[in-house]
Parts: sequence; C-alpha cells; structure tokens
Amino acid sequence: MKIEVSKVDLKSTCLKPFIKIDQAEMDHSWSNDSWSQMRDSNQLYELYSLSSDDEICGFILFQCFAKDSTCHLLKIALSSKARGYGFAKYALAQIFKSYKDRLIENVYLEVAVNNTSAIKLYNTLGFQLLVEKKKFYSDGSNAYAMQLNL
Repeated sequence: MKIEVSKVDLKSTCLKPFIKIDQAEMDHSWSNDSWSQMRDSNQLYELYSLSSDDEICGFILFQCFAKDSTCHLLKIALSSKARGYGFAKYALAQIFKSYKDRLIENVYLEVAVNNTSAIKLYNTLGFQLLVEKKKFYSDGSNAYAMQLNL
C-alpha cells in the first residue's frame, strides 16, 4: 500500500469521510457539531487527508498558532485497514518538514495514557513527555501532554 498526504481546504471540502473515520476509529471522537464549529471557527486549523488507492483512509488535524510558532496536534486517525504500514509516521514526518520550512518551532499534543502504540510513535518522532493531565478526557481518563521541538 502507498499513502498520499494532502492538505485539505476546510471551507470547501465535505468533512463526512473524516467524521466517519473519527467516529469509527477514535475512542474520544468529536460530534458532528464539534466538526462544524471547528470548520466555522476563525482559528487556524489544518486538516491533512491520508489516502491510499484514491480512498481516504485517515486524517491528521492540527490547530496552529502562528504568533507562537506552535501547532497543536488535535487528532490523528487511520481506518483499521490502513494501520500497521507506517502511514502515520510517514505523514507526520512530511507535515513536520513543511512546518519547519514555515518556521513552526513546536508541535504539542495530548495522548491517552493507555494508547501505547501512539505513545511509541510519538517517542520515535522525538516527542518529549511534559506532564500527565488527570481526568483530561470526558470519560475521566488521563492523558500525557507531549511536545516536539522542530
């Protein structure tokens, strides 16, 4: 399988394929209203589509803060059939290279403490553990805050 990473125009793209993957694959998925609010917000969000064989198989969503040279990795999701091929690592490396070129200095994220595969990926990419956030998620579970200095 081969992966294609492309930046999505949030204002003109149908979000249904991304919402479907989010709700099918994420333990802490967003409601349709949350996706709509994100799209309609004046804040800078960047959505990247991950496609294989012309089919969307995942996405990565960031919120960027240009004045702070920082991006917050909000979501990364792959369909179950696209897992295990290194797509997430490849896509993040491509995006981080473009962020370096745009003078973005830091990327931070929160990840569920029990999401060992994601934590391993982030460690491989050079993220550092900052702190454990107690009861971070709506179900009361904890998250690690991690940061990567580009």
